[in-house]
Amino acid sequence: MADPWSRVVGVVGNVKYKADETADGIEMYYPSAQWEFESAYVAVRFQGSPQGYENAVRQAVASVDAETGIDEMKSMDALMNETLWQQRSWGYVLAGFAAATLLLARGGGCMA
Repeated sequence: MADPWSRVVGVVGNVKYKADETADGIEMYYPSAQWEFESAYVAVRFQGSPQGYENAVRQAVASVDAETGIDEMKSMDALMNETLWQQRSWGYVLAGFAAATLLLARGGGCMA
């Protein structure tokens, strides 16, 4: 790195990248001109349906940099579902085993 100094434009506490994270992290934000990235994530807070805001977000990004495109937009609900699918799947499996155990126990007796 030619310049060992960095300009920090923001610091945020309590950052979690997955819904099931228990430890809070810290995130630092740098000017995009200082660091080159192949991709970036942007969070937009709004009220109402996300479909109504997609065009507005695309236009805002294009007004800052016409060469920057948006590959995909997701709602927070969709992101949460993506991070929690494995835990939910295990919950369904365990619930199935619990139900089978109850059915077997209810049947009672031993088979002899």
